[in-house]
Amino acid sequence: MKNNVLAQLASLRTMTGDDLRKMWNDLYKSEPPRANKQYLTKRLAYRIQEIAYGGNSAEIETRLAIKADEYFGKGKRPKRTEKKAITGSVLVRLYQGVEHQIAVLDDGYQYQGCKYRTLSAIAREITGMNWSGNAFFGLNKKLETVHE
Repeated sequence: MKNNVLAQLASLRTMTGDDLRKMWNDLYKSEPPRANKQYLTKRLAYRIQEIAYGGNSAEIETRLAIKADEYFGKGKRPKRTEKKAITGSVLVRLYQGVEHQIAVLDDGYQYQGCKYRTLSAIAREITGMNWSGNAFFGLNKKLETVHE
């Protein structure tokens, strides 16, 4: 049985998108989501192992739900926290040899005398491509603390 599971998992890497969608239909008994090959491969690998070795028992599901309720509060789920620089600060980004300065406002950002609602719009203005504003300006990076 273990060899069969390993063989199935190994075969996922060489399958076409159509093959993966067919396997999804067989294993999940539903239409696959509109997703890329990597997404389908990961979910199918999990499902193959779940079928072979068993998934979470009802007891484990109940315990997980109780722990989630304890942690988040009954019926509540975590909210996405926005990563925004402090109002009044200036973000500086060097891009293709040009320094770009963005002022952080209460209700948006200012760049070259124009007001923008999002950093992504400014990143698109600077690069001509769609960017995550937080990624472009380095707000996703963890700050390192300096110990003296």
